[in-house]
Order: sequence, then structure tokens, then C-alpha cells
Amino acid sequence: LENCFSSVHQIHYESTPIHNHLNLSINLAEFSDSIASKLCLAKVVNGKLYYSGGKYENEALKGRIYSFGDYTVSIDQTKPTIKGLNIFPGKTMTSSTLKMTIKDDFSGIKTYEGKIDGQWIIMEYDPKNNRLTHFFEKDLPKGKHTFELKVTDKVDNVNYYQAIFYN
Repeated sequence: LENCFSSVHQIHYESTPIHNHLNLSINLAEFSDSIASKLCLAKVVNGKLYYSGGKYENEALKGRIYSFGDYTVSIDQTKPTIKGLNIFPGKTMTSSTLKMTIKDDFSGIKTYEGKIDGQWIIMEYDPKNNRLTHFFEKDLPKGKHTFELKVTDKVDNVNYYQAIFYN
């Protein structure tokens, strides 16, 4: 399989239910710190990889699994994607909301942080639709503003978005 750093390990049978987590450790050769932090456990289902967490320590990848099946070690070096739905550089905002889509194709979104003019703002995340929404405060002064967004995935790949907008 592509992006795998170990062979596939069969842990019992996928159809057998378990009622608690299991600790899984897969021994690996030593990796450099830059790549080791991006390694993770991945469940293999019909030849496709699904993120299952885990951390690299002491030449092994260790994590908890919640179902039996086939597991391997994979890597996630791809930053999350960010796309403005109703905001872009130079936009004059007439809407009362700011809408973005954020997405990570493998490990998933861990954190996001939005700021307007350097001040933290509340953003609502809808993971089903990969949507971030901010409702503008009524006291936001008229004029030029800078919106910044930082999105981090579960293996700490980071992407940034910035747009100057007017209201």
C-alpha cells in the first residue's frame, strides 16, 4: 500500500466486536523527528487507509484501537485545506456572517483559530459540512479589517488563511 511504513498486521477478525479499546504497538526503525511526528496508525479496509491515531516513541508507533481488523503505519504530511466561501482579499462584506470551508482528507481537523484585526473571534464548526462560520459583532467598526485563520490537523500539519476585507 502507498504511504505505508510497515507491513499490514491482522488483529483478530474485523467482524468480532470488542467492548473496550486495545493498545497497539508496531515496532519500527528509527525515524527523524521531522517525519516521526507525522506517522500514525491506519486501519486498512478494502485497500483504503483510515486514520487511527497513535504516536511514535522509542522506535515504535503506539496507539489505541477500538475495533479489530488490519492495521499499518502511515504518514500524513498534507496540510488541511481552507477555502473562503463568502470572503476573499479585498471583499466588501455585506453579510452578517463570514463562512469558510476547512477540510483534512486523512487525520481530520484538530483545532482552528480565527482572528479579526489580531483579536480572537468565535467561530462555529460544522464537521458534517466542513463549515466554519463567524457571526459579526454589531460593534465591529466600519473600514478595513484583517481576517486570519489557522487550522491544524491531528498530526499537527498547519495551514493559514488571511484576507483583508472592508465593511
